[in-house]
Amino acid sequence: MKLQCTKKLLDQLKMKPVKMETENEVYSWHANVVTVDRRKMLVLVHDSTQYKIAFYGLKAKDWKNVNAVIREGVAKVWAAEGIKASVIEKYLAQMGELVLTKTKDQKMIARLNYAVRNLEWYFHRYREDGLVQITASTQVNKRIVGDWRKDHIWPKKALVAFLTEFAGEAVVETAAVIMKIQLDFENLSVWRRVQVPLYLTFKDFHRVIQTVFGWKSYHLHSYYLFGELAKKDDSLENHPGYHPRGMLATLCLVESEEDLEYGDPYVRMELESGRQLRDWMTDQMIYVYDFGDNWIHLIDVEKIVHDPETPGILCLEGEGDAPPEDVGGEYGFEDFLEVMADESHPSHARYKEWSQSQYYQKFDRAHMNRVL
Repeated sequence: MKLQCTKKLLDQLKMKPVKMETENEVYSWHANVVTVDRRKMLVLVHDSTQYKIAFYGLKAKDWKNVNAVIREGVAKVWAAEGIKASVIEKYLAQMGELVLTKTKDQKMIARLNYAVRNLEWYFHRYREDGLVQITASTQVNKRIVGDWRKDHIWPKKALVAFLTEFAGEAVVETAAVIMKIQLDFENLSVWRRVQVPLYLTFKDFHRVIQTVFGWKSYHLHSYYLFGELAKKDDSLENHPGYHPRGMLATLCLVESEEDLEYGDPYVRMELESGRQLRDWMTDQMIYVYDFGDNWIHLIDVEKIVHDPETPGILCLEGEGDAPPEDVGGEYGFEDFLEVMADESHPSHARYKEWSQSQYYQKFDRAHMNRVL
């Protein structure tokens, strides 16, 4: 692997560059290091596709083992894009050892600086625990690079085309899971049936749920998974990981390291970061959003489709309008619906204005799928 480094990165690595006469963009990347919030961010850009990968918070031991760090980043980020494991393994096997050279020319440096600016923005929005910034990397690569009228590139599409030629086969996994996600209400029926690729991470799945229920990701969330060892224990029915079918979850996935500090004496807790559905999901799951209003989503895995007619993320069907943010739980939502349905109610105008400030919308599957 040829890594063309800025002077700043070469100084950070404390290594001298070598000269390489041959050009092979298959394994050629550019890289730079910047300081963000007093910690180091390493940014890689693949020369032929302009695909970007970000690493954050590297320590002395990581810089000494930067070759292993980079390989881990390529594997994790490409897996999150749905690239087949066999293709990733083939690329890494043929990539070879890391060879450091100087940056090629001013054009490549300008491209690298542009990538760094974009990744910093996505990093602040999608910051994750751990070295490899999977979500920020996948999100930034959906953005067009260059002049959209003529000379431009979509890094994600370019990566797929590049790896297809490299591997000589289709490289994106198509297997998907169909799930029914239902809000745990006593008196209302609000649910969505969705199709999601199995390569999605739980963080990606969080955004899918947020979209299909109209949430805005204002609050914390967690997942509860129910494996074969899920306990039948009615004494814990008030626990957030207790399923109405009478069992307690075996594992809770949380979104940040801070959440782990609270602990749970009944359910083991781990970070959701980097966990993919294909490796971690169970037949039943619970997704909890907003620990104040406590929106409990019951998830049933209905089937796995290995070659879906329409690949990707879809809302297949659904029922009921989802609550707006901060409405006050199920009973607050029932009160909201009652007032909104009665234009003569003295609070109707106030509730309507408030709902608009919350971007409250009726269930519209076609619009939802455009967003997805």
